[in-house]
Amino acid sequence: MMAHSKRSYARCILLVSALLGGVEISLSQAQQLPPTTLAVVRNESASSISIEVQSGGAWQSVTIEPNKDTSLRGDRIRVSTTRDDKAILTVDLAIQTGKKYRVFWNAQASMWDLGGTA
Repeated sequence: MMAHSKRSYARCILLVSALLGGVEISLSQAQQLPPTTLAVVRNESASSISIEVQSGGAWQSVTIEPNKDTSLRGDRIRVSTTRDDKAILTVDLAIQTGKKYRVFWNAQASMWDLGGTA
């Protein structure tokens, strides 16, 4: 019975190793492909703005030049404003494949904002 368990364990290790090896090859091949654009974000302000994009659970900062578009891969975008009283206001928006979004200064709310385009 011990020999059978050891063989099963060894087969499991080989199977897991083969699967992980395949995943590693697939990931390295995927990294060589050009990224797929999921969404476009336009900075509609007169100054550069940094937003964050979430992809795979991690947030990454992206700077967008004034009146320019940038292509992003991810699930969500967010932008924050620090008020004079040091309060931080954050707008977080789910993004969809093929859609275009905008980041702009919302003068009425006195903060950076995000929205879709028509």
